Amino acid sequence: TFAFCLMGYLNTRRLNFAVTLTLGFWLVCLLVEGVLFRSAVFKLDYDDDSQEKDPKHLNAKTQNATIFNFWMDKIFWKSFRKDSLQLNPFDLKDAYKYADENWEGESMVESLASNPSSKVTVIQQFWLNFRKQFVISGFQRILQELLAFVAPEILRIMVIHFTETKSESTWKDYFYVFALILSLVTRNILGLFYWKNVTSIAIKFRSMLHSILIQKSVRISSSESVGSTKSTLLNIMGADSQKLCDIIPLLHTLWIAPIQTVVATYLLYNLLGNAAFAGLATIIVLICVTFVLTRQLKLLQINQMKAKDARLKIVSEIIQNLKIIKLHAWNEAFLKKIGLARVPELDSLWSSLTRLACMVTSFTFAPVVVLLVVLVTKSLLDEEAISAETMFSALSIINIITVPLLTIPSLAMLFSQTSVSIKRINKFLNLEEFQLPKAYLKSDKISSDQSSIQFKNTYLSWNNKNSTLRNIHFTIPTGSLVAIVGETGSGKSSLLQAILGNMFITKGQICVNGNIGYVSETAWTRKTTIKENILLHKQLDKQLYLDVINACELDTDLSCLPMRDDTIVTDNGGNLSGGQRQRIALARAAYCKSDIYVMDQPLSALDANTATKIYRKLLSQEGILRTKTRIIVTDYEELIADADVIIHLENGAVKYVAPSVCKTMRMISNRCDDNLDSNVPSTNEIFHNFENNISENRIGFDDQFKNVKKSMYVREGGTKYLILGATLVFCSVGVYTFSNVWLSIWSAQDDVNQIKSATTNITIYGAMGIAQAILLLLGCLFMYKLSLNASRKLHEILALKILNGRITFLNKIGIGSVLNVVSKDVDILESSFPQNLQGTLLNFLLLLSAIFTTCYATPIFLVFVAPLALLYYFLQRFYVVTSTNLRRNESLTRTPLYSLVVETLSGLCSIRAFEIVDETIREIQASLLENNKAFFLYMTGTLWIKARLDMLGTLIVLGTCIFAVISKDNLSPAVIALSLSSALQITQLLNYFVKLTTDFESNIVAVERVVNLTSIPQIGVVGRTGAGKSSLLMTIFRLMEPTSGNIIFSGQNIAQIPLHYLRSKIAIVPQESTFFADTLRYNLDPMGCYSDNEIWSALDIVNLKQYVSNIPHGLYFQMTPDDTKITSGYKQLLCLTRAILKKPKFLVLDEVTANCDKNIEDLIQKIVKEQFKESTVLLVAHRIKTLLECDRVMVLRNGQIKEFDTVNNLLNLKSDFYEMAKSDGCIRFK
Repeated sequence: TFAFCLMGYLNTRRLNFAVTLTLGFWLVCLLVEGVLFRSAVFKLDYDDDSQEKDPKHLNAKTQNATIFNFWMDKIFWKSFRKDSLQLNPFDLKDAYKYADENWEGESMVESLASNPSSKVTVIQQFWLNFRKQFVISGFQRILQELLAFVAPEILRIMVIHFTETKSESTWKDYFYVFALILSLVTRNILGLFYWKNVTSIAIKFRSMLHSILIQKSVRISSSESVGSTKSTLLNIMGADSQKLCDIIPLLHTLWIAPIQTVVATYLLYNLLGNAAFAGLATIIVLICVTFVLTRQLKLLQINQMKAKDARLKIVSEIIQNLKIIKLHAWNEAFLKKIGLARVPELDSLWSSLTRLACMVTSFTFAPVVVLLVVLVTKSLLDEEAISAETMFSALSIINIITVPLLTIPSLAMLFSQTSVSIKRINKFLNLEEFQLPKAYLKSDKISSDQSSIQFKNTYLSWNNKNSTLRNIHFTIPTGSLVAIVGETGSGKSSLLQAILGNMFITKGQICVNGNIGYVSETAWTRKTTIKENILLHKQLDKQLYLDVINACELDTDLSCLPMRDDTIVTDNGGNLSGGQRQRIALARAAYCKSDIYVMDQPLSALDANTATKIYRKLLSQEGILRTKTRIIVTDYEELIADADVIIHLENGAVKYVAPSVCKTMRMISNRCDDNLDSNVPSTNEIFHNFENNISENRIGFDDQFKNVKKSMYVREGGTKYLILGATLVFCSVGVYTFSNVWLSIWSAQDDVNQIKSATTNITIYGAMGIAQAILLLLGCLFMYKLSLNASRKLHEILALKILNGRITFLNKIGIGSVLNVVSKDVDILESSFPQNLQGTLLNFLLLLSAIFTTCYATPIFLVFVAPLALLYYFLQRFYVVTSTNLRRNESLTRTPLYSLVVETLSGLCSIRAFEIVDETIREIQASLLENNKAFFLYMTGTLWIKARLDMLGTLIVLGTCIFAVISKDNLSPAVIALSLSSALQITQLLNYFVKLTTDFESNIVAVERVVNLTSIPQIGVVGRTGAGKSSLLMTIFRLMEPTSGNIIFSGQNIAQIPLHYLRSKIAIVPQESTFFADTLRYNLDPMGCYSDNEIWSALDIVNLKQYVSNIPHGLYFQMTPDDTKITSGYKQLLCLTRAILKKPKFLVLDEVTANCDKNIEDLIQKIVKEQFKESTVLLVAHRIKTLLECDRVMVLRNGQIKEFDTVNNLLNLKSDFYEMAKSDGCIRFK
């Protein structure tokens, strides 16, 4: 490049050997180019081990061997014809190897602890792993960019040559054409090598980053909020990591742009003298303006990301607890909460878009400003006419150096976003990791003569400050059955977490001998088959598996399912009853063959009959776990009576530890015999419809939205804004086009007239430049206003769809799919789509402008335009269809990945207890690998189209040059210069336009997904687990519609009652208490309907007034979804407080006392009896004693009402209710 610039300089001095030197230089380049081309295109081979060289199984070596990616042709054809092709494209396990070698060896926490002044950052890891490949790509990029200056120099020499040989055609005409084309081809091939290199870096870096983020999330400390971790991780994986990938190919611009500016200034100096320095000064001013705007963008981006995190956290909570929100008719309150969270986010977004409009205007207006300043300076310094070749060579050079300026707005925007993203990622990666306390001594070996667990004067806390458990001292012998009892809030669950090693030990010591199996109070299930939920990454032992299934009373349930234990469990176990989920959790623990079993209320979600059977077959001294140490938090009387040791907790301390003498203290006098009826069916047939629609292949969210009208985006954003914005941008480009024509008219004037009219010419050109800038600025603002309105309204529709949509739809598509939409797709809608929409329109008009200018200057070019336009259209449609499919495929593989991450974070405690952290990471990485393969195909597709568009652009330049040679005797030098300079712009505009249109088509998929996602009697209900109790409640609340018949409420069919009104008149106290990350007051009254005095009165009724008064901030105490500071019993009382405030006509109590001790249970029954005298109460319970005071009892079996009568009438020897009461030890109360 420097050599050719030197030759141009010599040629301006009319030195005779310049042409000879040029010819020799290009002959050498031709030889080198031939070698490069052959090595690039023909180095194709197949893997010897790849299924008889089937082209469907190209190996990585083949794919990296060609920069033209011919192996993608078949994929494009198959996709275009709506067929499928299975490939094994690029094995990205190398990226996991990078992560293992550079991140896993030493945790972040250990690194910071050893050297607090230094932090391991994302940037450091990027440089350590990819510096060699990155430096090589830098050399490729600098050569490519310097070659860009060759074309303007050849253009200038060609115009001079055509002027001197106007009436004759010489071999030099075609030599210069050949030289120009060869320079373009060389630059294009270097560009392809560069983009292939940086794309490879971006893919590997993204893979490495996702891998370590997942590893970090699994190892995060128990002190961190799981709910907050979920939303932060999803946001980082969905938005922040993509920003890092987007910035990698543009990093070299930082150091290449100054070099380009220096070279351009030197070339301009040769053409225009000292006026070139005025142009350089103008560029510096424009860059300073851009960086001022960038700084503002960065601050706005920080605020926007904070608001986005808050909004995503709220939406994530809503999705997780949608059933409770619907049951309480809180839809409007949470819709309002989402709206309030969106206000600061949208304010920051609009401020960012206005500054972005200024930046777009500045870089588009930059060539006009720079050239205008140069021309004004030139006319002031010396009164000389400017020739056509000088004018358009200068314009071409200025256009080249404005490429960095053209990328600076997007680069600046990306840098501002990426800097925030990097800080967020670094903060997440530096969170405290889970580590067993040093005073927690664990051995996997156990012998019969040693104790399983020892607490030695131990003090424990959740935050390493205030002790939750104090002076805990006891020893548990191996093989003991231990019952932990105590009132609500005494510390029972905390003690189990201490045994698992999840609490800080501030004093004392814990010794654990043996591995642990864990059953949590709320059963954790995975989105996989029932069998895999039980096996949990362990090998199948068929006999043990069958024994466990039988012991956990799952055999009858499995026989009723269409696919038995191969039935898929949906997100959060939504297609199973609470009892079924609990029995699966028990089976999982039993199958793991642990030495110690830690269980938190394992029988509370089960009916009495089932609980008795499971206790005797599994947990009792005759059960299959009889030789194991069993530590169980329970109030199950038979277990307490049979326990070897009873540990009674009170206010965080051990009140007493009772030895085996407690076996003599039988609390139930008459025990029913062991011959219990085992023929009762247990599975609700209503759930079967779910199972028939679910398979191993996860449901694609996109399949739900094939008929969406894309015009909805424009309609919601405002059609008037689109029309105004498009009109103004069109006028701006029209002025830009005429300004280029004006330059040719100006330069075609003779020297005398040009000097006389210099002021007029400059004034006209400057006025057109100002008009262009104003029109473009207003056009961008209108387009961005369209995007802002569309984003706001579509998000409102999305929130409305989520809150008002059916539970069955959410279960079908999966929580991961919805989270994918509210994180990734909404981010595309707000960040990428506005720029993409405006950029597509602007670039399309600029492309038309370049073609029009070329045709205006060379009319014969019209003959060439038609076939090239057809070829371009075919390539564009061919690519857009495939690219959209590839993007959709990437999104579909991302959905199960997100589901798996959410599922894993929800079950972290169980995962750590079963010591399957590594297996879980491998499972997530397998899903991540599928997503990375899809992402690789999408990115490679962009390289495929770039190579072909570069060739098409070169053909356009070749045609223009040939036509210029043929018609040079009829064309003025100014017209020839205008034609060739416009043709040189077409290649770049073609590439950018296809990228924008492809992104537009791909991003519209995100828009589609966002658009489509919307003294009254007391009755007791009882039945075996899976009998249909929960389904009955769902039908009453119209979460499920009846297929036939009517449900009458207050004399009216509920199907005819407005849904919100119906739910507002019904209250429910659910089995699983649900709270949100907000104040206690908000959790009790999210709609703000009640005063503080009313809330305090309700709290007084449930005996929590003093408790709430004593906690910090009282009613305004900040709660979290997984708040461990409030016990499960108190949480149930808070849920009952909601019902008291609501004063409903119909109250549903769904297993409200299942996880409560006897004191809380008695209190709840007393409150219900006194406070809801005028309400119909539907009480669902497993404990028969809870139902004895009901006016009537409904017994369900297999989804049908088996019995419905008064308690006295049902307590006869032949009823099912009698057998249940007998099993529960309640006959004596008859």
